[in-house]
Amino acid sequence: MPATAFSFSYGADDLARQYAKELGLSLTLHDRFASPIPHSRLPQIFSEYEYYIDVKSIGGRLINDTSKAALEALASGCKVVRYDGTVLESLPREHMPESVAGLLLGIYKRVVKR
Repeated sequence: MPATAFSFSYGADDLARQYAKELGLSLTLHDRFASPIPHSRLPQIFSEYEYYIDVKSIGGRLINDTSKAALEALASGCKVVRYDGTVLESLPREHMPESVAGLLLGIYKRVVKR
């Protein structure tokens, strides 16, 4: 039985299907606009899948960024397939607590100097 993947339908469904096929995943695409999911249910939904495919296109242009939903999926135990096809198994370095704390400290120091 293939591993399972979930993705929101954001204009890049063909790419989501391509990545799922390449990785041998059974994909569920969900249209959030046609069938909204309350934010409080996302951890439960993500926990039902092994992968979250994080691809989004706006105006035909692929968004080259890790989405908030992808970070939530990682926190729920999913592996994340990014826009470029790479697979994340943990938070990207820039989202690690130590990195975020360092950025916040830098902002605080700049504000205090004013």
